[in-house]
Amino acid sequence: MLESQENERIKLANELHDNLGSMLATLKLNFQNLKRQKEGLIEEENKLYEKTDELIEEAYQKVRDMAHLKNSGIIGNEGLVPAVKKMADKMSVLNLLEMNVIPFGLKDRLDNKLEVSLFRMIQELCTNIIKHAKASEVNIYLTQHNGTDINLIIEDNGIGFDPKKIKSSDGMGLKNIEKKVEQMGGTFSIDSIKDKGTTIIIDIPL
Repeated sequence: MLESQENERIKLANELHDNLGSMLATLKLNFQNLKRQKEGLIEEENKLYEKTDELIEEAYQKVRDMAHLKNSGIIGNEGLVPAVKKMADKMSVLNLLEMNVIPFGLKDRLDNKLEVSLFRMIQELCTNIIKHAKASEVNIYLTQHNGTDINLIIEDNGIGFDPKKIKSSDGMGLKNIEKKVEQMGGTFSIDSIKDKGTTIIIDIPL
């Protein structure tokens, strides 16, 4: 009975993180775009927009905190590439943000734990782009070289940032992702130029 309850709790946590979390991040982007499009807002309307924006952000953070558990539920029988494509489709916003997934060489399923780890990294990096980059296009390259190592490249055309100024408490989670990649024996690098966009490269050996 306890095992069954734990499985249900993990299933709920994953559902929150994988679906509701990314949905809230996209909703926030849509909402902010709506605000920009509406000119001449009176003061009371501005306050309502700000209050709603704060509530969306609070809801997203609570979902993220609740859904810290990880298991294979996010991948299921689909595999990594279909799961990433589905995520990218949900996060894309018509006429505002386009997310493209470009796979190469990933013909066979990877180890389930690796697929979950890669999906989590991609999801976190894409959510960061939605929240911080102000990008209109994101390309996600997933490549497996000769059936050996895995290469992941995520590039956006956003505002960029200074990688040297990243702190572990900045809320972007890049340091945590870098640490996970290192624990997996891989490499993590950031190439970002102000107003020119950002490219994050992850290489993981199999």
